[in-house]
Amino acid sequence: MVSVKFCILFITTLSCTSCLAQTTCGTNGWFGATCRYMCHCRGNTQCDRADGSCSSGCHDDWFGSACQYSKIAFTATGLSWLTDNDAATCNNEGTQPVNATLSTPVPITWIRAVVNDSAYLHEIQLNYEAKGGSTFEACTSQLTAAVDDKTVDIFCPTTDVVSQISLTGAGVARLCSLYISGGRNLALKQTTQQSSRFSTDGSPPTSWVAQNALDGKTGVGVESRTTCTHTDPQSPPGSWTVKFLKNLDVNRILLYNRQDCCSQRLVNFQLTALLAPNDRFVYNEPGGSPKIIYTVVPSPKISFPVNEVNVLTRSSDNILTLCEVVVFGENSCQDGQYGLDCERQCNCRNQTNCFIHSGGCPFGCEPGYAGVDCMECQVGRYGDDCSRICNDTCGGDNSCDRLSGACSLGCDPGYTGAFCETMCPDGTYGAGCISACSQTCATSCDYISGVCGACSSGFFGFRCQSECSTDCSAQTCNQITGACDSCEPGFYGHVCSEQCSSNCSGSDSACNRITGACESCELGVYGATCSKLCSVNCAGSGNSCDQEEGTCDEGCDEGYIGERCDVREYMSVESAESDGSGGSTEKSWGIAATVVAVVILILAVVVVVVLLIRLRKASGSTRNEPSDKGHANPGAELGSGEYSSPVTAEAQTTQKVVKNDVPVDTRYCKMNESPQGHANPEAELESGEYSSPVTAEAQTTQKVAENDAPDDTIYCTTNESLQGTNLYEKAITNQSNDYMDASTLAMATPGSETALYDKAENDSEPPEYYEMTSTMVNETNTTPKPSPRTVTASPPPGHSSGTVYSFLD
Repeated sequence: MVSVKFCILFITTLSCTSCLAQTTCGTNGWFGATCRYMCHCRGNTQCDRADGSCSSGCHDDWFGSACQYSKIAFTATGLSWLTDNDAATCNNEGTQPVNATLSTPVPITWIRAVVNDSAYLHEIQLNYEAKGGSTFEACTSQLTAAVDDKTVDIFCPTTDVVSQISLTGAGVARLCSLYISGGRNLALKQTTQQSSRFSTDGSPPTSWVAQNALDGKTGVGVESRTTCTHTDPQSPPGSWTVKFLKNLDVNRILLYNRQDCCSQRLVNFQLTALLAPNDRFVYNEPGGSPKIIYTVVPSPKISFPVNEVNVLTRSSDNILTLCEVVVFGENSCQDGQYGLDCERQCNCRNQTNCFIHSGGCPFGCEPGYAGVDCMECQVGRYGDDCSRICNDTCGGDNSCDRLSGACSLGCDPGYTGAFCETMCPDGTYGAGCISACSQTCATSCDYISGVCGACSSGFFGFRCQSECSTDCSAQTCNQITGACDSCEPGFYGHVCSEQCSSNCSGSDSACNRITGACESCELGVYGATCSKLCSVNCAGSGNSCDQEEGTCDEGCDEGYIGERCDVREYMSVESAESDGSGGSTEKSWGIAATVVAVVILILAVVVVVVLLIRLRKASGSTRNEPSDKGHANPGAELGSGEYSSPVTAEAQTTQKVVKNDVPVDTRYCKMNESPQGHANPEAELESGEYSSPVTAEAQTTQKVAENDAPDDTIYCTTNESLQGTNLYEKAITNQSNDYMDASTLAMATPGSETALYDKAENDSEPPEYYEMTSTMVNETNTTPKPSPRTVTASPPPGHSSGTVYSFLD
């Protein structure tokens, strides 16, 4: 018995996939880096162009890795389930030996068995009978390696040519399929030469060349000159040679003869297989009738690796013609390698041997490797059969040494040690535990992030790296946000960065820590932050007033009225002079009383007439119709999206809009133009025809964008419109937020008391809306005002005496 060469494990960090740089073969029917290997897929479909795998399965004559191994045909009497190429049909004969007779006796190397129970994978014993023998011999050097959970390879190399095999053992009862390896074709596209080439005029350069015998075509049904060799009859006896890139273990050689003619030329050929320069095997064909296929099986098996095969003709015409030469066997790989080109390394336990055809390890894989061909563990796994998982605190891709499990790329932040199993010591954190916790941490920090459990006094932030504001009381603040727990006297705000008003009373100017509102005010000022001045018309030396409302504490100075003493009181004074005769004072007062009564009567009539006119107009108005004075219709109840008549910019200060409950200080303006160039109160807006919302302060000179309507006219929505004194009264009493702020509206030209006086006396039309000066009303007063009253006062300059005026105070 000859010892079998197996691969010896070489420890390396490279995976087998990096050992062979595969390229894509562009020739149909071939695969591999240089298209050196022929596809053998079921249905003659194209195999994977890189690795030769067949999605359709292997052709019935082939099996094994990339379907490259020739299947030796056999017969098994009465065992149809074994010869039907169906792994689903299995033995039902119990543990009786299963015998198979090879159709072509050959030296066997390995067989593959398929069972239906994984527990029986290694329970089959291979026995064989040599050609011409009469008894079975047990394979004493048998080795097995699982391919999957139902398939096992049984390695039993023989030097004898085997004619029968017999399978025994408990696993036979579970047997379903059997494959006997005849080796793989190692001659394809190797280097060739021949003694001469036959050529006629006009023959293409590829006719009858030596390489035609290794192109995978056997000459059946193809043009002979493009797939067969042919030496020149004028030359010495023709010969043909193939030289192999690697040494081969050869078990048989096939020669395909020419079939269209001249087949007798191959009779009596001589074949030599050699390991140059000395070792050689010579076979002389005995002659007889020509054959289509000549099979040469050395017996005993050639004992040395072969690197060259030569064929020599012994025909009378000196011509040698070969259509295909097939050399079956296996690569004679160096120790530690396997694969189609010996390009992969074995990874077997204890550096034992692997199967060259598959890389399978009879004694299992080295720790850190797993699978049929003992491939390196996937990232994150290590140990025997890659069954152990790397520590999840290993850094990077969570990889570790496939043998020991030590983390390959360091540790995740917060961990240390070879296996990253130890948390950072107190006072350190982060990657490699090389970062020190902040010195301002009151306690130890988080071992991963460095976040402090608590901060020392005066510091805040995740790592306590920021100082609290110096205006925080005792310089203490929230550890996360930095917000002061309380402020030093005189300061307020989130971080106590705002100063309280200087008008806050008290030595420390105390105010609310959040809002800044003063706890109390100095004399002469009022309001939340003591920023408003009490009226200079408040009685008393300090002009003191209520610190919330601003109402004068001690009443008003002479000549002023109102809760804040900000309304001037005019008194009409009748001249006391007589008409020369010292006329009666009582008479003068009587005349004055008469005049006052007449004036009151006239004013009453005017008011009644005006009200009747307005009521008549209101009763004739409909929803969304304008009044005839250019004011919004006070009788119309507007719905969402409805509009009033145009109003001037001065009247829009805080009008409330109806459209979708938009806030009080925002409105939408219609952008259509009437023939007179003003906003058209009759136009109906389409969906989306609105300008951008604008605040009242931005509308005083707003120009309507669509049709260049006048600058001072805007068509706006409104909730309710008031006219004349009603609006004025509403503004003063501030009974609803739907109306304009009394501090910015009145019935006079801005800044002129005289104009107000004139307007009250002479305005025969409902007054427009005007800005009110601070001398008349400078603050909204929620106390209801009395009805209009008549007072007598000295008239303003330029006005005649003895006239009584009526207005709201």
